[in-house]
Order: sequence, then C-alpha cells, then structure tokens
Amino acid sequence: MTIEIRGADDPASLAAARALIRAHILAHSTAHDAEAAERIVEALPAPYVALWVAWRGDEALGCVALHALAPDTAELKRMYVRPEARGRGVARRLTEHAIAEATARGCVRLRLGTLTTMHAAQRLYLSLGFARIAPYRPVEFGETWFYERALGDPADGARR
Repeated sequence: MTIEIRGADDPASLAAARALIRAHILAHSTAHDAEAAERIVEALPAPYVALWVAWRGDEALGCVALHALAPDTAELKRMYVRPEARGRGVARRLTEHAIAEATARGCVRLRLGTLTTMHAAQRLYLSLGFARIAPYRPVEFGETWFYERALGDPADGARR
C-alpha cells in the first residue's frame, strides 16, 4: 500500500484530520463527551506544532500530531488509524514521520501516552526505540502507559 504523509495545512487535510481525531476521541476517551470532543476538534490544528494525515490516494487513513512539551521535548498526540486501515503499516509510517520531524526541529526526546489496552501500539512504540517511563502528565483518556525515546540521527531508530 502506498502511503503519503502530508501536513494538515490545507482545508481538505485539516477536515480529514478533524474527522480522524473526532473518531479517536469518541472511540477511546472516557474523559471527553461529544461536546468536549467538538471543542478539541474545532480548535485544530492548535495546540499542536504540527499535524499530519496519512493518505492512500484521496483516502485519509490516519493522523498524528506533535505537541511541544519543552524546547527540547515533544509529545506524539492524537495518533489514530481508521480500523479498516490497521495492520498495514500506517501507524508505523506516521510515527517514523513524527520522529524525523521532531528530530529536525531540534528535539532530543519524544514522549507519548497510550492506553494500557492498546497492545499493537505498545509493540510498535517499543520496536521504534521507545521505553516505558513514569507518567509525565495527567491521564487524559483512561488507564495510560507513558513512553519516551531519545532522538538523534533518525536512521538509528530501533537501535536506541
């Protein structure tokens, strides 16, 4: 499957990112009702420094955002792949893209949180060099595990 990662900086891409993030929040959050989800979606692309959508042709498959935590630390947020597109490498491509972009922006570490029930996501993050860490922010969706990865040469991904 050919997957293209594009920034959500045109109306069609932003609309796709909003639809994907809405689905993500409504599917996984125990802390956000529909009204709260809409407030988050309408504010996009804020508060993120970057927001990307994975495309196959004109079909939006998934998205991920990059949130600045500190001048040298970023966080992966809003990673979501439509259920019918899972298992095809979309999340890996999105994560690798975000790692490369965070590195290019001068970050030395990348963090994320994922639900304890998201076993495929946990395997992906571990395979890309992330390691579990203590919580660094309040839990947003439900029982969450936190991960961090040192950044440097994007080519050395899984070796870190």
